[in-house]
Amino acid sequence: MTDPHSLSDLRAWLAGADPNAPLIFAAGAMRTQGDWHVARMSLGAMAHVDCDGSRSAGSEAVLELFDLPHGQPMSAAKFDAIADRSAKALPGLAEAPLQVAFAGGRHTLSHLERAGGSAIVHLAPEAVACRPLARSGCCA
Repeated sequence: MTDPHSLSDLRAWLAGADPNAPLIFAAGAMRTQGDWHVARMSLGAMAHVDCDGSRSAGSEAVLELFDLPHGQPMSAAKFDAIADRSAKALPGLAEAPLQVAFAGGRHTLSHLERAGGSAIVHLAPEAVACRPLARSGCCA
């Protein structure tokens, strides 16, 4: 899987990883350093009004990571157990577009990689986009 968007996508990819593999989140040069943990998973309803007045609605999931500079990274299996418990507690969490709060900002899932015995979740900065501009070239 190269284009993940949700917690469900991330969990499906982790299902093929070694359960004991260290799970690392990477945002550019920043990586989880050691004994990181899931601070919280949230699910929120979103309502939007674009600059042209068009409206849309949906949901968004947020995974908040708390990173400590010592200890060992969480295993893929431990993260999956937390994600499973959270998804059961909050219906819709697994399918909503996922944002990751880490390294002082919010990120989207970029791509996933297995390297050096680790499972690495690459993150991209949350991007701002003008949907009316993308649709018609004008946002008036």
